[in-house]
Amino acid sequence: MKDNSRKAYNATSEIGGRKPDPKTGLSHDYVNAWVLVALEVDRAESEKRPLVLQPVKTYEVYVHKVWQQDVKNGLPDFSEYVLNDSDSRAVTSINNLVEKFNAAIPEIVSTSDYNQVHEFVEQALKIIRD
Repeated sequence: MKDNSRKAYNATSEIGGRKPDPKTGLSHDYVNAWVLVALEVDRAESEKRPLVLQPVKTYEVYVHKVWQQDVKNGLPDFSEYVLNDSDSRAVTSINNLVEKFNAAIPEIVSTSDYNQVHEFVEQALKIIRD
């Protein structure tokens, strides 16, 4: 007979920082999807070059992509565990922001509106961390 409690403990310990935060209902690892956006703005500003923005992945797509990379490295896939443990209202909230940001990319790029990007990133970080 298998010890399921030990299996659950191992899953939780292997997930580490990717486990959804009990307060926000989202994995703090998802901050990385938005940090890349902020870094691009900082680079474009400092290098005085046009802004190049890629669409941000939805929470679910990001979680699956991260775990698929880990699977390639021989680690287990806990993406469904993370998604099932995430708060559905928080996921909807962050995905709505992703949708708005991705729709705004053409305008942001054409106007080089760095402030608008910073506002989106701040909103995302608030949802993910607070």
